[in-house]
Amino acid sequence: MSVIRATPYAFEEIQSALLQKFAALQKICEQSGLRVLMPETGEVPSRFIVITDNTEERDALQDRFQCAGIGVGREFMWLYSRADHSCFPETSKLVDLSFSLPFHSLLSVLELESIRTVLED
Repeated sequence: MSVIRATPYAFEEIQSALLQKFAALQKICEQSGLRVLMPETGEVPSRFIVITDNTEERDALQDRFQCAGIGVGREFMWLYSRADHSCFPETSKLVDLSFSLPFHSLLSVLELESIRTVLED
């Protein structure tokens, strides 16, 4: 079994790759008129969240990605219970209008192009 040793250089490589992949996905989404949940300044993103204008658009996009074999997720379902819907309307809105795209440091150009293709169709 091989051992991976974490070095400051390895962390910098991963951080750089994540920031590059985030920027590429952001550009693809913005070209398709979608909003993206941006990380705070200096933060290294760990997920890529798309925000749609309405639940119908979210559902249609999720279906298109699923049909293309690209898994998407609903990241923020745990933020509140449905009973708290009226107490936290902005949280509710984020949960209802968002989904996540695949995101990791080794996301390939082919995978990015597959995401672009789904959004352009």
